[in-house]
Amino acid sequence: MGLGYSDLHVYFYSKKTEKYTGTGYNVTVKQENYPGCSNYVKYTHEIAFNKDIDGRRYNVLLYDGNDKSSEGNPVFGYYYPNDSNQVVQSVSTYYSVLDLNFPLAVTFKCGGNFYNCDLGKLKYAGWDRAYKITEYTFHKSFSKEILDEEYRKKYRNRKIRFRIGSEKVEMYGGKQELGNNKNYRFIFTPKGKESVLDSEYLFAIDFFTNEPVCPKDPNPQNPGYCRRAIVEEFCKQYKYRHRCRIASGKDLCKKFKDKTKCEEPLKKKICGSNNESCRTHIKKLFIDKEETVEIKHTNKIDEYFLRPFNNQLYDGIMVYFDRESKQPPEQKCKQNEDNNNTALLIEFIDSCNSTTCLKRMDSNGHWWAQVSLDYSDDKTLHSKLEKIKQEYKRDTITVILDKTESYMGVEKVNTTPGQGYNKYTYIFSSANTPNLLFERAQLLDGPLGKLGTKAKHVEVYYLKASGKEDKEPFLIVFDPDGESKKEKNECYHFIGNYKFKDWVKFKCTEDGKAIEDEKELVKKLYERVNKIDTSVSCITDITTVRWYAHQILIGEEPKEPKPEQTPVPTKPKPFDPPPKEETLPIWLIVGCVAAGVVLIVTLVVVYGIYWYNTTIKLLT
Repeated sequence: MGLGYSDLHVYFYSKKTEKYTGTGYNVTVKQENYPGCSNYVKYTHEIAFNKDIDGRRYNVLLYDGNDKSSEGNPVFGYYYPNDSNQVVQSVSTYYSVLDLNFPLAVTFKCGGNFYNCDLGKLKYAGWDRAYKITEYTFHKSFSKEILDEEYRKKYRNRKIRFRIGSEKVEMYGGKQELGNNKNYRFIFTPKGKESVLDSEYLFAIDFFTNEPVCPKDPNPQNPGYCRRAIVEEFCKQYKYRHRCRIASGKDLCKKFKDKTKCEEPLKKKICGSNNESCRTHIKKLFIDKEETVEIKHTNKIDEYFLRPFNNQLYDGIMVYFDRESKQPPEQKCKQNEDNNNTALLIEFIDSCNSTTCLKRMDSNGHWWAQVSLDYSDDKTLHSKLEKIKQEYKRDTITVILDKTESYMGVEKVNTTPGQGYNKYTYIFSSANTPNLLFERAQLLDGPLGKLGTKAKHVEVYYLKASGKEDKEPFLIVFDPDGESKKEKNECYHFIGNYKFKDWVKFKCTEDGKAIEDEKELVKKLYERVNKIDTSVSCITDITTVRWYAHQILIGEEPKEPKPEQTPVPTKPKPFDPPPKEETLPIWLIVGCVAAGVVLIVTLVVVYGIYWYNTTIKLLT
């Protein structure tokens, strides 16, 4: 190595290889999710120098390739470290899970210090001396908010508008293996400013165009190079490759749909009189003929579970799958096989602040639940996906109480309107254990969460007042046979409030004794249900309707209120006027008034004479 500097190469895309080596050093790659946010992945390239090797004599060069044979393009050169505190111990790169091809930031660990650098600045500079690395840092505490900001800058704030429907606008769809050959995920990201992904496009991709596909779309075209690959692979199986054999021709025909056009020429003098070669003959039959790739579209989800996400904006959407074969397709031309595996999880990503998932809850895909998914690395993710598969229910029927029209998993929902209530009958193809959902949540508490019965038909009753239906049902009847006899039905009802956990099983007493016979019990129930229908039809207040319905269900007939007794008017008693008070005679009253007037006049005259004698005379 001498006294000069040697170059140590770090390859950004070296993610699957655990270790790569160079002269005097080796690099080990470790993967983990960014702490506190599984939307970002951190790859740490830890550098270990051989014994007696001085790390100060190494420049660290970053490349966007995989290894020595495919280094890719240089990204940044970290040159001329002078002391041990400038020796690079590790290089970490950060990626969004939506795109593991382009890093968002780079961290150099040197002598216990971490330099979190803006990748754009590093690329623009191309190289610099070790002591100037601080000029390329973010100059603030490194956090998931910085990664969010870098992602938005890189992808120009593009978002996906997710909707319920069957339309797509400027969408990219790709596949990412998760490292265990069993699980993988489809990643949907926006191409343009107004990208739209509808729910029908969640579960299939055209791997030749990298676009999502829905059941209404035609099957993708199988490219010519894939058809040639099939022929080449087939012909290698036979010792005499230059000749056509009837057996080989029939075997090859099985790989294609149009068997008549394939087999008939092969049954005749297959290679022709001119000893036509196998490949030439097969080329005429298959390679030059257009061929489509069949997508089965086995995965579906009802719009009911997607309502909270409808018309929302997301950075990306990911769908996780479980591969039955436990081996990925051998070549790109067979990638279509991954469209037909079981979807386990749908993840809606909107920065670190908002990541919500829908988890498959049953084997048929008729029930999905909203959950959060947090994992630190691929190993943790594998175990969580395996747990989803092991836990999802089998042999169940999903009864969506607040969806009173047909949905995935139910054959049909019949509506029977009444005067005081509406009845909805959910009809299933076979009897199984009911799983009750309301507002997309499973009813777990109370008797409705611990049902021991099976049902083929489920009757759900909603009260109504003034033509407006109540917000929750008041009665549910489980019919195991789906027949009109209704002899083994199991019934549960509310107790007057809006809490499903308080519901009780229907009971009935007669002459103080509980009715045990199932047939008689069901008969009594429907008698009371009919009474509710007629008794509450004229009541306009839903609260009063609920009270009446509960009273009738429990056998306490509400009494008609007695009218208030109006008092009978009585004839008033004879009224005698009070006796008149005796008054003075008129002559006496007149005399008194006259005497008073004379007295007043006399007093005035006397006072006038007095005033004259005492005042006027003295002044004159």
